[in-house]
Amino acid sequence: MISKGQLTQAEDYAEKAVQYLNQIGDDTLMGDKLCMNAYRLYYLGNFEDSLDEFNEIINITDRTEYISHRCMGLAGRTINMIYMGQVEQAIDFPELALDLADKGSDQIGQVVAFGLMSKLYYHIGFIEKLRQLFDDRFEDIIGKSNPAIFMMYAGYMETATVTLEMLKKDPDNQALWAGRAKKVFGKLRRFANLFPMAQRARLRLEGQYAILNGDIDKGFEFFEQSLNHEPSAEMVVETALTHYTYARYADQHDRPNANDHYTQAETFFAQFGMEDYIAYILHAEDA
Repeated sequence: MISKGQLTQAEDYAEKAVQYLNQIGDDTLMGDKLCMNAYRLYYLGNFEDSLDEFNEIINITDRTEYISHRCMGLAGRTINMIYMGQVEQAIDFPELALDLADKGSDQIGQVVAFGLMSKLYYHIGFIEKLRQLFDDRFEDIIGKSNPAIFMMYAGYMETATVTLEMLKKDPDNQALWAGRAKKVFGKLRRFANLFPMAQRARLRLEGQYAILNGDIDKGFEFFEQSLNHEPSAEMVVETALTHYTYARYADQHDRPNANDHYTQAETFFAQFGMEDYIAYILHAEDA
């Protein structure tokens, strides 16, 4: 259900599964179910409850020593803290997650941790660390990865986002970033075809990609498609980001409806408590 974007329908199933697993005391299966529900809450913009569940997953791994769950717990802690505006406080967690994923040869964990490290380095302004991360690990993590599970969403989405930003900000290495953009978008498209919940994000990023390549009208067509993509309508955090991205580019290209989309975005951001996160976005854009 979650991979199809049916987040509300999945709530009852998730609650019943957790109740049952509490009764039988299976910590490994409990970790699986908590992880899925924690991601569901994150997609809905319920960051505090999602963070609580990811922290519980980490606590469970103190008993099970299950590396994959601990890696996902650290990654989930990171993404929620980022959107709650606790960007600098989250800096160590994706590095720990990537280290665990490497030790366990966990490709899913590697992709997610790479995307979140990229996001943190970019927003904090650690651009040299970001370049080094891509130089050292992009090919063996993103380049060799295969979309396998909906929980890789943040990995592909955030890597694509940062790659596009660096394509703008690093003109001396434009060919390098263009090649990376082509590769990560290939992965993102495959991922979104498998998991429809990712289509709203994919279409938003396609719009940015098209505009950076000079096709302004096509870019705004993608933004409209993103906002109108019904199967991923419950991905409300992505809806907020799409409105914000639409407004940002509408401002730059003299489109008439920028203010409408800024208003929509601000309404969502206030609802989800994302104001501090937006401050980091604005800081990174101005840098």
